[in-house]
Amino acid sequence: MNLLSKYVNYIKSKESSNQEIGIIFGSGLSKFSNDLKIKKKIKYREIPNFPSPKVKGHSGEFIFSKLNNKNILFSNGRFHYYEGWSKIQIESIVKIFSKLGIKKIIITNSSGSILKKNKPPKILNITGYLDFTFISEKNPKIKYLTKKNSSKLSNSLKKAFKNKKIPYAEGIYAWTLGPSYETPSEIDFLKNIGVHAVGMSTVPEINIAKSLKMEIAVISCLTNYAAGVDSKIISHDDVLYSANRMSSDLFELIIETIKIL
Repeated sequence: MNLLSKYVNYIKSKESSNQEIGIIFGSGLSKFSNDLKIKKKIKYREIPNFPSPKVKGHSGEFIFSKLNNKNILFSNGRFHYYEGWSKIQIESIVKIFSKLGIKKIIITNSSGSILKKNKPPKILNITGYLDFTFISEKNPKIKYLTKKNSSKLSNSLKKAFKNKKIPYAEGIYAWTLGPSYETPSEIDFLKNIGVHAVGMSTVPEINIAKSLKMEIAVISCLTNYAAGVDSKIISHDDVLYSANRMSSDLFELIIETIKIL
C-alpha cells in the first residue's frame, strides 16, 4: 500500500462521509463563519508519516464541515517547494481531496500585486497562471483556466462577488520558487508579459487538480504590492497581518459561492 492510500485510509477511519467540495487556505487565510457546521478536525501531525507545514500562517489541519447539505473539506495549510518538500508531497492534499470524492476545489492564496491599480487589500479572481520557477518548464508560458476546468464553479464565484458586493479584479498569477521575495527586475518582467500577481504556491495544486479532472476556482488575496511597485519593504508578518484582515471577506465569498452551487 502506498503512502497516499495510507493517508486516505487513516482519514476515512476518522471521518467516513464522502466529501463534495475541497478548499485550500493560503497564508493567514483561515477565519471561519458561524454559517458553517464543523464536524471534525484532523491535524496533519496526527496522520502517520504525513508532512506538516513549516511556514508561519499554515496551521496544518483538515477541517470537515457541512453547509447547505454539502460536505466541505478545508485544508488549512499547504506545502511549498522552498520548504524542501517534494512534488509528490506538495500535490498530496489535492490527491487526498480527489480520493475522498471531491470534484470541485477552491484554491486560495496570498500574493503580491504587480499592478498599481490593484491596490491591496484586494481579491483577485485568477483566470490564468504561469510557472516561473524554471523547475520543469524552461520557457514558461501563461496557461488559462478554461470553461472545461471551471465553468459552474467560476460562474458561482462571480455571482457571489456580485451578491456580496465585494470588489475584485481578474488576472494572471505567477508562481515563483521563494523563499526570498522577487526582485523589482523580475516583477517588471512579469508585468510586461501580462502577469497581475505573484506568489510562491498554488500552481502545482492547479496542475494536479486539472489532471484529476476537478472543477477549479482560484482566489488570490492581494496582501501587498510586489517588490518595486511601491517603496515599502515586504515582510511575511505584514503579509499575514493583511491576509488576516481579508479573511472575513474571503470566507464570506466562499460561503456564498457554495450556497449558489
